[in-house]
Amino acid sequence: MFCRFLASLICLLSTTTLHAAKPDVVVIGGTPGGITAAIAAGRAGRNVTLVEYHDHVGGMMTGGLGKSDIEHREMVGGIFNEYIARVREHYVRTYGRDHENVKKCRDGYYYEPSVAEAVLEKMLREVPTITVLKGWRLKSATVTDNRLVAVEIVNRKSDELRTLKAKVFIDATYEGDLYAAAGAKFRIGRESREEFNEPHAGVIYFDYQNKTILPGTTGAADDRLPAYTYRLCLTTDPANAHPLTEPPADYDRTNYLGYFDDLKAGRLDAPKSYKPGRGYNPAHFGTLVRALSVTEIPNNKSDVNINPRPLGFPFPEENAGYVEGDDETRQRIRARHRNLALGLLWFLQNDDEVPAAHRKLANQLHLAKDEFADNGHFPFQLYVREARRLIGEYTLTEHDITGDGQDNTPRHHDDSIAVGEFPIDSFPCRKRQPGDTIVLEGYLGMLDHITRPYEIPYRIMIPQTIDGLIVPVAASTTHVGFSSIRMEPTWMALGQAAGAAADLAVEKNVAPRAVPVEQLQDRLAQRGQVLRHSTVAAPHPKDNPLSPVMLKADWVLGDPHTIDFAKLPRIKSQHTVVNDVRKSKGVNQHNYLVHHGGKYWAMWSDGPGVEDRVGQRVKFATSPDGLKWSAPKFLTPIPPNSGPDSEHYNTRTTEGWRWISRGFWQRDGELLALASLDEAAGFFGPGLELHAFRLNPDDETWEDQGVIYDNAINNFPPQKIPTGQWMMSRRPYNYKKAGVQFLVGGVEGIDQWESFPVLGSSSELSAEEPFWWQLPDGNLMALFRDNRRSGFLYRSFSVDNGRTWSRPTKTDFPDATSKINGLRLKDGRYVLVSNANPKKRDPLVLSISDDGLVFNRMGYLIGGRRIDYPHVIEQDGHLLVAFSGGKQSVEVLKIRLADLDGFVNEGEE
Repeated sequence: MFCRFLASLICLLSTTTLHAAKPDVVVIGGTPGGITAAIAAGRAGRNVTLVEYHDHVGGMMTGGLGKSDIEHREMVGGIFNEYIARVREHYVRTYGRDHENVKKCRDGYYYEPSVAEAVLEKMLREVPTITVLKGWRLKSATVTDNRLVAVEIVNRKSDELRTLKAKVFIDATYEGDLYAAAGAKFRIGRESREEFNEPHAGVIYFDYQNKTILPGTTGAADDRLPAYTYRLCLTTDPANAHPLTEPPADYDRTNYLGYFDDLKAGRLDAPKSYKPGRGYNPAHFGTLVRALSVTEIPNNKSDVNINPRPLGFPFPEENAGYVEGDDETRQRIRARHRNLALGLLWFLQNDDEVPAAHRKLANQLHLAKDEFADNGHFPFQLYVREARRLIGEYTLTEHDITGDGQDNTPRHHDDSIAVGEFPIDSFPCRKRQPGDTIVLEGYLGMLDHITRPYEIPYRIMIPQTIDGLIVPVAASTTHVGFSSIRMEPTWMALGQAAGAAADLAVEKNVAPRAVPVEQLQDRLAQRGQVLRHSTVAAPHPKDNPLSPVMLKADWVLGDPHTIDFAKLPRIKSQHTVVNDVRKSKGVNQHNYLVHHGGKYWAMWSDGPGVEDRVGQRVKFATSPDGLKWSAPKFLTPIPPNSGPDSEHYNTRTTEGWRWISRGFWQRDGELLALASLDEAAGFFGPGLELHAFRLNPDDETWEDQGVIYDNAINNFPPQKIPTGQWMMSRRPYNYKKAGVQFLVGGVEGIDQWESFPVLGSSSELSAEEPFWWQLPDGNLMALFRDNRRSGFLYRSFSVDNGRTWSRPTKTDFPDATSKINGLRLKDGRYVLVSNANPKKRDPLVLSISDDGLVFNRMGYLIGGRRIDYPHVIEQDGHLLVAFSGGKQSVEVLKIRLADLDGFVNEGEE
């Protein structure tokens, strides 16, 4: 088994091969933030020593946590993105693209702890200048003239002492141990409401269901901390189960009796509202198993949190003395939390007072044999949600996260080096008090109603007085601020920033507080870090793929949805109708154009009734000039058993079939017409096939060449990419779950293709009808309409010829949830034809871009009625735009390229 072998291997690799070179950078704490700090500095060429207390690196991410808690994926990039891509790659490589484990990994954001550890270990090993020391504890720090110059560490097994000197130190511990040892100022506990004027500060009772502050709230400061727990990895696979055979040593069932009152009072029922990924399992609603928050992850395992909402939650106040305690004290408190967690599991599975049905549910979940094999199959990392917080050059508060002023806009920081985005969320600070009936004191349950993506300033990582030290984890925030910033994806972004800053400090021979921030920001941006909550920087396939900027001009004022599309400048054109079936109440759509053999060709779907019913076929017509068109002819045969005489004709049913027009493909001097065939019940049938028909130029007939790709419908015909291969989009029949993909190949044979997915195209949006083009630098850009009706186009980039794609990001380019098309003109400009009015598919507009990334002009083509399904080609100094009128006519506009220079948007300079 992979995980069992991995656990043994990692134990053998508890200390990597040591490098003789003196470290430039020492990182204390092998947390995810510490790992990204080490990788960032190491990749920059610095010698780095990473010191970890446990025998495993990865902190919570490998120590129980089974998912990356993140609400706005586009707000965290850089090394974190690389990590999740590698997680997904592991599951695809191990199980195949269509396996259930790939779906459960949710694009790499969900994972088994052992897989997370393997990925992070590999990322560290790939950097030869990084030395990892596992099983070492920080003993002391040496400060000279307010500068940290050395640390002393001790091996937890051998008691060997070692002194490490470096130019820069990074404290990536959850507890802030290094800066405390160095004498930096810090906070523990909660600020009062008055200290920073934070509405949710201090002692608080917060109704998480109704989002209101309750009586009993004083806002007073205290030294209490949010409850610590362990995050468990449990399995439902009996073959991989390690069931508890006895309770933990200090088991006391009275610790858990409060849950019976929660059950009786309905506090274990379904929440008022809930979102996917937050540990809600409907099978557990109304049962004592709701004491756990259970989320499925790959390989029949679950990420299991301890639900903080029941009043019987036993963990608050158990962490008293942990932060400032010595190693023996901390071990004792860790053991207490371990036993409380195991005791809860034992109680739910075995206590006679627990209803039998509830015990049966609980006994579906057990510790996993192939996780934490060297620790009794129990996580090694205590979930230290909050400990010390640095007092740095800037203190991040609730107002930085929720915004202030009349528009509640999050604050802008000139020295922003990362973006936070997770809702303010803090576990309870006290056990149930007399009079508590709704919530435990201190619990701030997912304040997503006020949290907005926010910029994180570099200054929160810099101590006020101690030089030579950067703090990306236990950074300078208030308690409320820390309740948002404390997520591993955010800490990984801060760790990357700390590693890059350490490199820059060594390069410039300055203290970390004196590094040139603009240069730091440039380096981070080049490596994919998101620096602004609005990501207003211009898009770039490598440096800024998550930018939303796609429409930028003096005439675009504010929200692009407020553009008066009916008043856009008119673009001159000639207009003609190729075919019209309004009188016969048929359907004409999916129209495509090509110029081949000295004339123009059009093809489209032609069917009965409304779109894509049983019996639909593909027709074509020709024209010498794009304006005068021949009588239409059928291109495809009658679909199997689905002709006009079929009982299923003009219906929606799995018993009948249809053809859908998919465009012309000019390949090796021949003209091919593509058409998909599938059952006509919905979109699409499981028998979906993409066929090619070859033109016989002698008599203009078409011969079916067979299936060129099974389970595929493209959006536009193949185009060449820089490798000389062809590429086209692919939607499988179940694309709403599987997402959008791209096919690359078509050179060795018309049926020789590889399929590559666009990550997030099903999980983050309902991607439809993709379109792509090649940018001037050879990279590729794809656009998608969003069937969740955001009213904007989504965009993704590929820098490796379609093999991998950046996460689709919502742009600021408006869209009516309609098909789009465009091309690069021979003069280098790009044109995009679309329904930009988000309210309806009227009018059809043409937009112009100089670089294929950002558009600055938009003109009116035709409207006053429903217009959709555009396809545009360039030929002989003209653009020809085919479109469908209300899905019942095929029409063409012919536009002189010279007339594209003749319109000006109002307000344009």
